[in-house]
Amino acid sequence: MDQYITHYLNSFLKDLIVIVENIIKDKTKKQIISSDTDHIAIFISNSLSDNHDNEFIIDLELNLSAKTAVLFHLALPKENRNQGYGSLIVNEIEKKLNALGIQYVSLPAEHHSTDFWLKLGYQFKFLYEKEFYRKNIDRHYPSVAYELEKYL
Repeated sequence: MDQYITHYLNSFLKDLIVIVENIIKDKTKKQIISSDTDHIAIFISNSLSDNHDNEFIIDLELNLSAKTAVLFHLALPKENRNQGYGSLIVNEIEKKLNALGIQYVSLPAEHHSTDFWLKLGYQFKFLYEKEFYRKNIDRHYPSVAYELEKYL
């Protein structure tokens, strides 16, 4: 991995962790796993436990050669939800990804969080998922997820 990218990723993580720790008032643990020069997995968390109400997680994978990213998971502690913090974190991630040359982000959105992602400009990748969501927006589907995407 080139020195610029390594330096930028470290800066990216440092900036993101400062934002997160100011929001959740808890220390985070970080782990970067790089399988090769083009693929980078970033995982940031405060703790992993059975109590998901207090968890903070960012799980992000970058493909530098394809200029794409997949945001597998973003979770805030329950007490920090619905206050604009999730949008702040996503906007910061998108700015940093854009600076790395990432042009496209996809993510699996659970049914209950889909509206959040749509408000941030993400769109359904598949038309049939969009139609199903619109017909069932007020229903509770804990195991349904949609493939969303956004071009940066």
